[in-house]
Amino acid sequence: MVKASKNTVKITQALVIGILEVIPSGNTAMGNTVSSYNPLLCFLEVSYRNKLTMIVLGKLEQLIDDIGGCGLLQVIFCLLVHCSSFVSLWSVMSMSFIGYNPGFTCQTLELSFDLLSVLNTSNLSPEDLCSTGKDSACKTYVFANDMNTIVSEWQLVCGKRWIVAFVISIQMVGMLVGFIIAAQIADLFGRKPTILIGLFIITVFNFGGYLSNSYGAYCGIRFVIGIGLGFYYTVQKPFMSELVPSRWRSFVVCCPIEPMVSMTFAFAVWWLNDWKLIHLLVTVIGVVMTVIVYLVPESFRWLLSKMKFERAKRSIHCVATMNRVPMPDLKRLFNSAVSEIESSSHRNNKTNTSILWASKDLRKTTMSLSLLWFCAHASWYATSLGLESIPVNIYLTIFLINLVDVPSLLLISPIVNKFGRKKFCLVICIMSCLFCCSSGILQHFGN
Repeated sequence: MVKASKNTVKITQALVIGILEVIPSGNTAMGNTVSSYNPLLCFLEVSYRNKLTMIVLGKLEQLIDDIGGCGLLQVIFCLLVHCSSFVSLWSVMSMSFIGYNPGFTCQTLELSFDLLSVLNTSNLSPEDLCSTGKDSACKTYVFANDMNTIVSEWQLVCGKRWIVAFVISIQMVGMLVGFIIAAQIADLFGRKPTILIGLFIITVFNFGGYLSNSYGAYCGIRFVIGIGLGFYYTVQKPFMSELVPSRWRSFVVCCPIEPMVSMTFAFAVWWLNDWKLIHLLVTVIGVVMTVIVYLVPESFRWLLSKMKFERAKRSIHCVATMNRVPMPDLKRLFNSAVSEIESSSHRNNKTNTSILWASKDLRKTTMSLSLLWFCAHASWYATSLGLESIPVNIYLTIFLINLVDVPSLLLISPIVNKFGRKKFCLVICIMSCLFCCSSGILQHFGN
């Protein structure tokens, strides 16, 4: 009864923290472009404003309304891009299962003769037994047959348990590398190529994970998957928000499709129960999603900022045709963009990520968002990838932790639009901090 009560407390704490941490992550980062609090995403918005004046940006907003606003194409487009997160989210969430310890029994315990004479075996259990002292060690293990993870595949327990944490950490390092590179690539070559590169990397190296036969090779594979995730997440939300009216952007970004996708992962691992089959399933889904994203139009906001007017015209025509509205006259908009971009103040202005540190206000914003982004995502990853510390059914835990994100995401858009971003985010961060601290205190006294 006491154990069950403690488990319930741990799940409740995890769920409350899950609700609170997802709210800042879906808030608005800068200006009218809605994105995560990843400061590198702000670079994409700063890049626009470094090339186009607010007058031209205002005309772009009017253009989006003229070609249907949040019409049929925008709905389909956003659904497809959201659904492509099956590849990214399942790749991230997969480590919660792939690194899970299914439980083991020590089959062969190596002892010294001196220890054997004094060892009391009456209270000795072989379950999860690594050693009985400094002169003894378990040499062979037998794992539960109900699930196959890398822990059971390569016997990553006891002295090798650190390898699982290293695999997760190396993937996070890969994501950091991907974020830094992708921000520049998205500005130079476009949103669509960047997200396609991310999907391609994730898909190919998930297949590599399926073929891997050593934990050394698997560490390298997870690092490259992390790079692909960095590419994908850098542009996923800006890619959607740039095609919809400003009043819909908070809803598009905070639409609770992604936690629903993560909830389906719980059913997938329950059905497969094998880490290699999970990699294979993500590979198949990745191939399909890469083809689908390849067919969607490029962001005409980016095309306009790069003076790629013919491609921008084709993209706008595609949107207008799908929404069944007449093609607007683009001549004045294109002429305004040309005059702004080719003006003396913008002609030689090359944009890179260093622009985030170009002024006092930008440095303050970048540092603040970096800290906020780190805290919000650290809490999410700690909760989602640390499920082994909650000794309850892993499939149910994955499902519940993502289920609580659905109502919180639905509330973000109307609350933020009514009360603003800064104060709302401050309140949520304070609440999240209090619950995280109380969680640690309660678990300390519980132990």
